[in-house]
Amino acid sequence: MPDSERCDVMFHLGGEHMQPNLILARLLRAPRNVVVVSPQTREAGGRLALAARRGRGGFPAEVECAEIDQPHDPVAAAECVRRLIAREAGRRIVVNITGGTKPMAFAALSNAQGAGLPCAYLDVEERRLHLLDGSGWHSRDISAEPPPLDIDDFVDLSGYSFESGGCGSWAESGKPDREARAETTARLWKNRTLLQREQGEMVKIAEKQKGVGSVGGVDKRFFAEKAKDGARRLLLNGREEAGAGEWPDFWNYLAGTWLEEYAYLKLRPLVGEGGLTDLRIDVGLRAKDRPGRLENANAKPTLNQLDLVFTDGWRLWIVECKAGRCSQEHVQKLENLVRRVGGMHGRGCLLLVGEVDGRGSNGFAAALRRTQESRSGVFCFWVRGRQPGAKRASDIVPKVKPATGEFGKALRQWIMDLESGWCCELET
Repeated sequence: MPDSERCDVMFHLGGEHMQPNLILARLLRAPRNVVVVSPQTREAGGRLALAARRGRGGFPAEVECAEIDQPHDPVAAAECVRRLIAREAGRRIVVNITGGTKPMAFAALSNAQGAGLPCAYLDVEERRLHLLDGSGWHSRDISAEPPPLDIDDFVDLSGYSFESGGCGSWAESGKPDREARAETTARLWKNRTLLQREQGEMVKIAEKQKGVGSVGGVDKRFFAEKAKDGARRLLLNGREEAGAGEWPDFWNYLAGTWLEEYAYLKLRPLVGEGGLTDLRIDVGLRAKDRPGRLENANAKPTLNQLDLVFTDGWRLWIVECKAGRCSQEHVQKLENLVRRVGGMHGRGCLLLVGEVDGRGSNGFAAALRRTQESRSGVFCFWVRGRQPGAKRASDIVPKVKPATGEFGKALRQWIMDLESGWCCELET
């Protein structure tokens, strides 16, 4: 960022989601930031202060909140901005008009112009910075700037905290066995139809206290067993998977976790060279405990388990992998998490594997239709089989884009350009 665009202090207008505020503070290297908040956005301002102090890229910044009672009152907003401008006289000031209510933006813009101060507006989707100074508006591409946000920033700004999975590799998470079974994971993907036939039974066995049981048969292409003595065995196309005895999550893995790990393996090469800057698997997020919101004072806040989370440094993506049943409720939960954690620019992705059940028991048809809602924030990769007469996504939902190749390759080609409401039919 040119030195001429940097500042001593930046004024921000606080809204429910403050990712754009943090991005601009880092892009313009503002060491001090003052955010105008209301009683409704006071907590969001505090979360912005937390994320800014953490200092991604070695640049910690301070955030102060200036509160107004009525964010829709332009007179009150104008008085607050005037007071702040007078207090910071003599310093290089930039007024960020990206967030807040429209009356707040009008008040900030008019006061900045009256004081001869530059204003900044950030277009996150297009990665463009718009600056207004004495000579008019200037716009430029900022996509080549260092990625301003990581996953920790999105979590800090949302008010959630990591319960688990707040790291970028399986070794760091204490689950190195996942890396050791990567080849098995790839073979399960190629033979996924074999697992899907037994998926329901494997879920039932996994829910048992000791998980003793078996599915398939040694004379069939797929066989899995956990014996009473704890010994585990997996045969795939007659091949013994030697490492299966070491998996502590044997049944959960075969019932669906393998799909999460497959998607992670396909996304991992995209970190750095493929446009992604941060990728996490099996993330547990815990919401902040707010007094008075829980009926039981001793109850713990809800734990949200996310299969995959990644960012390109500007937007957050949450990926949910469903090797079995998927319902409208699953899609709705993903929508809510995308909105709360990713903000208005966040995206959700469903990775569905399996055929549409004509009886509707796996919920795929309803889930696909839910993704078509204009404000869902979620789109879908549906990996369909090649069985004769199998339904296509176009038989269920009207908007379908075809995609070919492996998930990671298709993701690179499609995911950054797709909007919510689209379904990609992934043929492999």
